[in-house]
Amino acid sequence: MNCFQGNTRLVVLLVVAAAIAGCDANVSPRPVQADDESRLAVGESPANWDNSTGTSPDPAVGGVTAGNSTTAGSSATVDAGATKPRPRMTIRAGGVRDLTFDDLEFDIQPDQDFQVDLLTEQIQDLDGRQVILRGFMLDTSVFTLKGIKQFVLIRDNQICCFGPGAKLFHNCWIDMEEGAAAAFSSRPVTVEGVFNIRPWHAPDGKCYSVFHITASKVK
Repeated sequence: MNCFQGNTRLVVLLVVAAAIAGCDANVSPRPVQADDESRLAVGESPANWDNSTGTSPDPAVGGVTAGNSTTAGSSATVDAGATKPRPRMTIRAGGVRDLTFDDLEFDIQPDQDFQVDLLTEQIQDLDGRQVILRGFMLDTSVFTLKGIKQFVLIRDNQICCFGPGAKLFHNCWIDMEEGAAAAFSSRPVTVEGVFNIRPWHAPDGKCYSVFHITASKVK
């Protein structure tokens, strides 16, 4: 390839890339950089080049970096691999607390013994209140699909949320009230009932559950 052919190819590549990325009339043209042709050859988009240096945009001025996203005028970042943030607690008509498991989080170390004073005031204020909580069913009975009277509601069906190594605020023990029963589902369910702080200890003496709901319905 002679010098004329090389320069012609570079100009054509830059024109095509600019047409795809779109042009902003208020942005000054970017000077041609020495390594533009090689960067285009490996598929790097010119939209990610700085107008003067050819480097990727600075996230401090509203750019996007791998694994994190930012919005202009905000320093908050969101991990691209993280789950979508859940809404926080809302209070429905009649004072019913609409909860997520995020509302039940408190500071406790992996091997620390549970004490009630570890709970936040917001969590302690839930004791005895009517609540709604969504999650996945962990049936404590064997081979039971209907007429379930007791089960553990867990935050996520993709990770261990109950038992050794699990976080205490990732599960809630459910007892159906008299005359009510639940049917097993592998899909998320909504539990309605009265919330209580009722630590549960296994035969080994360790606490594996802190929260309890006496449920009127599961749907």
